[in-house]
Amino acid sequence: MAPFFSAINTIGEEEKTMLRRLTGLACATFLVGASAPSTITLGEIESQDAMALKARLLPPDLAAKVVEGSVQRWFSPTVVFYAVYRAPARAAAPDVCRRTDYLVRLEGAQSGEDKAEAQTQLAIKAPRAFEIAAVRLPETGADTQVCNAQAGYVSLRKPQTLAGYRALVAAMRAAAAPGQLPFAITCEPEEEAVCRTPRVALAQVPLDALFRIELGHYEHDVNFGWHLRHVPDEVLARGGYDAEAMFGATGEDGKSWRIILRQGDGALPDVVMRRAEIIYH
Repeated sequence: MAPFFSAINTIGEEEKTMLRRLTGLACATFLVGASAPSTITLGEIESQDAMALKARLLPPDLAAKVVEGSVQRWFSPTVVFYAVYRAPARAAAPDVCRRTDYLVRLEGAQSGEDKAEAQTQLAIKAPRAFEIAAVRLPETGADTQVCNAQAGYVSLRKPQTLAGYRALVAAMRAAAAPGQLPFAITCEPEEEAVCRTPRVALAQVPLDALFRIELGHYEHDVNFGWHLRHVPDEVLARGGYDAEAMFGATGEDGKSWRIILRQGDGALPDVVMRRAEIIYH
């Protein structure tokens, strides 16, 4: 039987068109028009929530459609905030949800956060749109209602990323189902309590903490140990790659999951689960 990644790469033209639109953040961002007014004060940002500010930060057509938002201060020599707004999710394929997020950068010329005052003026940059997607779990069908509740949206940085995501979801479904697993599974480090029952851990991986899926070859070297090495696009096009799902910190220990989906001889890839304390920048 063909490995999962090779088989799933055979897709129709309609889905290929959809996948080309769901490329990575660096390539799939685009400006969606200038907002007015062009500035806002620091006091206004700090005293109101994102949805109360949407009419100030977004063009009218976008402000009318977004359903959720947040504002976060960014560590920077200047005063910087990012406002993120979410449009309603929608079904893009029978098992795929899609969503557009809008990012607005707010920046003041004041040097040093400790010197910023309520009247500090922040420039409102034009919104950028980001296309992101998620594979449905545990249900297999996608519609507007379930897609709005779905967790685990990520940027499909390359077309083959969707195959890696589907492999992750298929492995989680298999782990939750009765019977023998159709793939090998290991969990590291073995002394971790959750690694004593790796099948249960895989079935319960929190998709709401998933933030990226990378593609490449999972290999070992003397300097870095086991790691994912990126490979050229032509290798990905042939289906010769592994995938790594990256998660944020979860659980009482605050550690993070890295789940490697490694090509084997079966219909589904083998799974390597690694749990570690990771510092995010």
